[in-house]
Amino acid sequence: MKKHLVLLALAAGAGAAPAANLTTLATMEELVSGATPGEGVARAAGYAEGDCVYTFSGAGAILDIEDAALAAAFADSGSKLVIAAWVKTTDNANIQSIFSSGGQDNGFKFDLIANGLELTLKNVADYQATDRTIDRSGENWTLVAVSMSMAGGSNSGRLYVDSDQLYYTRSLGTMQPCNPATFAIGSGNAHLGRELFTGSIANLTVFRSDSALLTNAEIDAAMGAAPTPAAAVPEPATATLSLLALSALAARRRR
Repeated sequence: MKKHLVLLALAAGAGAAPAANLTTLATMEELVSGATPGEGVARAAGYAEGDCVYTFSGAGAILDIEDAALAAAFADSGSKLVIAAWVKTTDNANIQSIFSSGGQDNGFKFDLIANGLELTLKNVADYQATDRTIDRSGENWTLVAVSMSMAGGSNSGRLYVDSDQLYYTRSLGTMQPCNPATFAIGSGNAHLGRELFTGSIANLTVFRSDSALLTNAEIDAAMGAAPTPAAAVPEPATATLSLLALSALAARRRR
């Protein structure tokens, strides 16, 4: 996978904390390049260059991924990692999985829940933030993220939604690394349809961070703007078409 550095430059201000440095471990484009798309998964067309948008619908709508390097990053007790994505859905199901690793009893899953977000360390517990309902109109993109330190029993995590809302911070249990090195976009389990996502997931990115607990501004800076439709090619104005037609007619008469 490509490794590139994202330096987050926050607006300078009196007493402002220094920005975190984030290294991109995997973009959605890179993850899906080797993924096995299940039935009901499609790359969405009509978005600006650089946006990677997939739609998920149906019982088999999973992007299965095998990535040993990414699994090693989650198994490394020195890692501080961030998972972020833009999501859009009309489904009011209680749990919709955005990104997960491993199987039933190992790894993690990152979900939308009925009234917020959830990070589950599958061998430990669910960690939820339920003080804001995420838009389910299907009209608007929502930026969601989780940051977590993998440092043994002292690891910590924070859940985020959009730039104006800090969800939740707490100590986490020790995650059992995924085995084998499997991941899934749109499902709570690799290779299995569990708590499937219905809707669109875009620009999902996994970062390595030098801070376990980022600010909303740092998440915003790393992810940029929501996916945007590609600019439509403007049709020639009617007057221009008429002028071209008259010019062509005059040219024929001169022959």
